[in-house]
Amino acid sequence: MKKITFILLTIIHSTVFGQTIIKVGQKAPQITVTDWILNIPKDKNLANKFVVLEFWATWCGPCVAAVPHMNELQAKFKNPNLYFISITDESKEKVERTLKRIDFKSIVVSDVEQKTQIQYGDGKTGIGEIPLTVLIDDKGYVSWIGDPQRLTESTLNDFIMSDKNNKLLINSTTIEPLKVEIVSEKDDFMELITNKEILYKLEFKKSKSKYPHISKGGLKLFSYTATNFIDIYADLFGQAKNNILMPDSIKNEKFDLTYKNMKGNGQDLLEIESHILKTVGLKKTKLSQNLPVHEVLILDNKLLEKTLDEDFSAKSDAKDKLIFTSYTLNDLIKELNAYSTERFSISTNNKVEGKFDFIIEVKSTDKIIKSLESYGFKVHNIEKEIEVWQLANEK
Repeated sequence: MKKITFILLTIIHSTVFGQTIIKVGQKAPQITVTDWILNIPKDKNLANKFVVLEFWATWCGPCVAAVPHMNELQAKFKNPNLYFISITDESKEKVERTLKRIDFKSIVVSDVEQKTQIQYGDGKTGIGEIPLTVLIDDKGYVSWIGDPQRLTESTLNDFIMSDKNNKLLINSTTIEPLKVEIVSEKDDFMELITNKEILYKLEFKKSKSKYPHISKGGLKLFSYTATNFIDIYADLFGQAKNNILMPDSIKNEKFDLTYKNMKGNGQDLLEIESHILKTVGLKKTKLSQNLPVHEVLILDNKLLEKTLDEDFSAKSDAKDKLIFTSYTLNDLIKELNAYSTERFSISTNNKVEGKFDFIIEVKSTDKIIKSLESYGFKVHNIEKEIEVWQLANEK
């Protein structure tokens, strides 16, 4: 199941993990819906229906990445008693923003009271890991639990053709039960967040982990695990990777970086940079070159979507899209530079302040530009003096 990286600026940023209390073969808990949002069926009574219930969120990249697969499955099954339901606990307004850009064929609903998430999750706070798909047969029993990307046409066919006297899908050789992977780094980061006695920590070392993982709580609190050096450096300092010159021997070496500073002002990146470079024996030199740049200018700020989550800032990878929640324009451009092999800059004529939500297609530079244009930006090509950072071995 996909690991989800997200940021809560005031509370927590971590991969979502946790056990679900539901089991295959048990009676499924009730599905509570507060808002029917898209593809609303004439018959809202879910009794005696086969239900493919998928838990998702607008900020969850793996959830959005699974949508095309689920759409394909739904297109192959025309059974009127088979309902594909995508459920979130977010507001109708927030969901509708995403639906303008992502094509859902399923019935999209919300349970803002979180009753469904709690009953299908840990019984206390909600679902511990998304995306999560649950198959519920027409007798109301749980038949399968797992990642939506692992749900196959064969599984669905067996699901709707079987009855309660047949073996449950959990016994099929093609399906495995939900396995929740617990990663120790998650617990370390939770300790860093919740332990108020830890006011400062800076640690950078070669990684022994097999699991790449990034967790952030703003600029005062973040952690990189098993992450390539070039990715850490570009992400931290908002530089395009092709603006950073460094020895190939270090570029893709994997490191762990942990930082917490509750005494600082959240702008202490110079200290972190100095520590990182000293650890790996590199020295930075800044060079200036005239290079091609995609300059971004806002033409119509009415197309911008002001965030509905001021206390929640997130970036999530949805395969060929990046989902940004509560991002400033400057931070958006920094992220695009860290991701793209080409350079973007924000025009000095931009006067828009505040935080916004974006879904940016990143399969190509043309896709990035078209996405930006859909939010009211104009992108034009210029040559601009750019700082290139050369990281060389200290002599």
